Amino acid sequence: MVTFHINNRKVKLMTDKTELKLGQYQNIVREVDFDNLSEDWIKLFNLLTGENFKVENIEVEIKILNAMSPFLEGISFDKFSPDVIKIMGKEVKLSKQVGNVKIGQAIALLQTTRKLKYVDEGLSKAIAIYLQPLIDNDKFSLTRALEIEKELLEMPAFMFHSWGNFIYGQLQKGGTLSLNLRKLIQNSQSKVQKTLRHTWQIVVALPAMGIFRLLFVMLRSFHLTLITFMKIVLSLRFVTFSVMKKTWVNLKKGTPNITTS
Repeated sequence: MVTFHINNRKVKLMTDKTELKLGQYQNIVREVDFDNLSEDWIKLFNLLTGENFKVENIEVEIKILNAMSPFLEGISFDKFSPDVIKIMGKEVKLSKQVGNVKIGQAIALLQTTRKLKYVDEGLSKAIAIYLQPLIDNDKFSLTRALEIEKELLEMPAFMFHSWGNFIYGQLQKGGTLSLNLRKLIQNSQSKVQKTLRHTWQIVVALPAMGIFRLLFVMLRSFHLTLITFMKIVLSLRFVTFSVMKKTWVNLKKGTPNITTS
């Protein structure tokens, strides 16, 4: 930090880009024309300091411009992305795999990007919309996402610059940010119908088929058992009949010849 005395006031100016908050960075991207810094340097100075000065003293102007040298050629950050951040009192892992977003998230992201001139203007909102269900472990809520964004705006810009752009890139690559709302809703409805069909198969069709197969196996088993039982009965009947017949024949042979006079 460097301190200036302007209009009898102390003004502190950051000299390191890592001190820049995400909200400040987005405002600079949105409002400062780096190709026209001869006019916009005071605007950049006020955004960096949170003040609203008009500097007319050439010596003060030169001192300010010298102190702002790290920012005058544009603001860039090294490629850095933390694995875990602490936000809203929770530790959240910043995944390198951007999964599919829900219909509400996709619509909110589309509406956000359509208002942007540069992607970096909307990093905080995109990150908040993407992270909200993960932070709350709940369904998407734009109201909650906007609350999360307020905290993101006060966090260091360098922590989220690379990851925020990564999110935008992956969603653009996946088609989420290139679809129109009508197409997006149609795709969502198609996914819902597919999910319902899958659910019907699991809940109704597969159990019904399973019950049918079970009944078929049980009936077949009963049928085979009945056939086996009938075979045993017929075998026993045959054996019994054979024994009785043999016994009758033997009895007939051994019967004495009785005559009367």
